[in-house]
Amino acid sequence: MPIIEQKLTRVNQTLLIVFPGLLARYDQMTLIERLRDKIGRSGGLRGVWVLVAGDQRALIDGKAVPIISAGQRATIPDSWLRNVHRANGDKDAHV
Repeated sequence: MPIIEQKLTRVNQTLLIVFPGLLARYDQMTLIERLRDKIGRSGGLRGVWVLVAGDQRALIDGKAVPIISAGQRATIPDSWLRNVHRANGDKDAHV
């Protein structure tokens, strides 16, 4: 994990973590916490997004995603997932 963390913290753009399940499975969710804590600091990360499928709670394999406040989470609306914003208003449009 130290090598992975080192490589991730050297990135000069916002990170998008799309398959975080292995972090939960191997009890490495603290990596997300450490990355989160480097955002906005001198020489730190620009941002970290963790894509988590679900309804209301930010869980990965039953383990909570380490967020501090509600401002660190966003819900993607179903209409956006269906690409309605690019489908000329056709609410039944499918991606």
